[in-house]
Amino acid sequence: PMPFMQRLTNDGIAIHASDVREGYATRGCIGVPKPFAEKLFEETRLGDIVIITNGEMLKVGETIAAAG
Repeated sequence: PMPFMQRLTNDGIAIHASDVREGYATRGCIGVPKPFAEKLFEETRLGDIVIITNGEMLKVGETIAAAG
């Protein structure tokens, strides 16, 4: 099961609650702790923009650099 699943792509990639521990992984999705997944599910709406970074933090209003 994928509690609080939010689809990122039409081919199955999603953000969802997961048992986040070292050595455990989802199959291509972004697994987050259940309390965070529940809060994210409550606060987001269809069409919201999702930005995935490699640990880089962005400030509110900061321009997103194009991937390249």
